[in-house]
Amino acid sequence: TFRTCSTTWLLTAGNFETLFKKFGKRWYFITPDYAFGHSEEHDYAAQLKKAGGTLLGNALSPLGTTDFSSYLIKAREAKPDVLILLTAGNDLVNCMKQAVQFGMQKKMAIAGALQELEVLAALPEEARLGWWTFEWWWDQPNQPHVKEFVADYKKRAGGKVPSARSWFGFASLHAIAMAANKAKSLESVKVAKAMEGLVLPPEVALQPNKCYYNAEDHQMLANMFPGQVIEHSHYPDLFKVEDIVPSEKIAKTAAESGCKMTYPA
Repeated sequence: TFRTCSTTWLLTAGNFETLFKKFGKRWYFITPDYAFGHSEEHDYAAQLKKAGGTLLGNALSPLGTTDFSSYLIKAREAKPDVLILLTAGNDLVNCMKQAVQFGMQKKMAIAGALQELEVLAALPEEARLGWWTFEWWWDQPNQPHVKEFVADYKKRAGGKVPSARSWFGFASLHAIAMAANKAKSLESVKVAKAMEGLVLPPEVALQPNKCYYNAEDHQMLANMFPGQVIEHSHYPDLFKVEDIVPSEKIAKTAAESGCKMTYPA
């Protein structure tokens, strides 16, 4: 198994320092009650504790929650500097819409780890706000090959721009093909060995810095794109990338993450 999308540690470490320094050290979490949400909250909380911050509370919301009012009321009563929303997909759409209805953005910063173009596009204009991390962003005017990729994608997608999910599929498929050609085989173990340490060429990476599959844990180390949602924005110009953080600078080692691999004899 190889992972092209990011770990929860990369997503949280991608913007933790910015949020902590810019908005304050008292945080409250609304976390989806399943493994992904728990992992994100754990990783943010570890960094918050190390930095000397305070975790005021963590409300667990079942996957598929439509009414977030009880969680938002508790968050408002805690009076945090930062409200961290770790929900995703439709849950994040519902949570963001209701947070704005409660006027939460006037009392505290709203932020989180993973944000998606699909989520921002689904939100009403007044609910498009906050500070987040993207795993890839389509608007990189100074990066070779990105403009051409976006143009080709729009032709095939009815004018829609590619999201991080689009890039994941594009990069993963090319990587497997490159590894198979390198191994001169379609045997799984031989292809996997060829994938270890595989560096994506610029026309596949479509972002700066070295992008490669770490040989120790098979994790893609590319970049995090932290920044802020452009308020009152319109598709597709919905997000301003404030920094591009090389994943290899913030990633845990295989030993730190507890990853161990054994190949078949």
